[in-house]
Amino acid sequence: MSAPGPRMRFIELPLVVGTIAICAGLYAGLMPRHREASRIRVCAANLRGLGSAMYIYAQDGDTFPMATSSHRAGEMTLFAYRNPAPLADEMPSPTADLWMIVRTNNATQRQHICPSSTDIADPIDDTTTVFDFAGPENLSYAYVYQYHPGRRPLGTGSHPNTPLMADANPYVKGGIYASVATDRASVNRGNSRNHRARKGQNILWVDGHVAFERSPRFGPMPGHNAHYPPQPADNIYTTHADNEPSDPGNAPTWTRIQIGSKSDYCLVP
Repeated sequence: MSAPGPRMRFIELPLVVGTIAICAGLYAGLMPRHREASRIRVCAANLRGLGSAMYIYAQDGDTFPMATSSHRAGEMTLFAYRNPAPLADEMPSPTADLWMIVRTNNATQRQHICPSSTDIADPIDDTTTVFDFAGPENLSYAYVYQYHPGRRPLGTGSHPNTPLMADANPYVKGGIYASVATDRASVNRGNSRNHRARKGQNILWVDGHVAFERSPRFGPMPGHNAHYPPQPADNIYTTHADNEPSDPGNAPTWTRIQIGSKSDYCLVP
């Protein structure tokens, strides 16, 4: 008959229970980070899919979706809201541009929603009957503003390292109560509000790749040739006046945006 194995002494029980509790606490603390990392990957996949949809759209003319070829003093109405058709004197917005790839069945409303945000997909069923997203809560991503006079629309021939889309612009989307300078100097770095603790944003580039960046400031970019001149360092979420350097920037407002130069990238909404 074999001898009985060693038994746990009573004094060891609290140590085992405590160890299990500590491990469980550590695991519980890591869970939100793992969930957010998963959401960031889904968000990146959304943007990558929208980039592919833009390239499919551009097959007819090499230009990414742009609702108009006319300009009006560099100004733009951000949200037309759900009109049956754009008014004759109304400047379409980049939100209407993005709706164009929904109308052509190259993308869906759900692809425009970041899983880390509180946004909800636009509920319209017949996407061919409307010309824009219903409102800012139905769109989690920003699209490069393309309406400055003389600014070439982005397309398949644009500089491959040009930002094309990103997580929503925090200053246009709302909810930022500090000045742009204060917000960008804080731990938030001026990042989008889409992701947990404003740790960064996914950015889609013209060449189709998506990267999670810890800051919305990028560059400077070296020039390659006359078609791809050098680009200064810039912040993708802010604009600047004609007499200011591009990077410091001014916050866009809810109704108008004035772009200072063709090198200043500004993504809305």
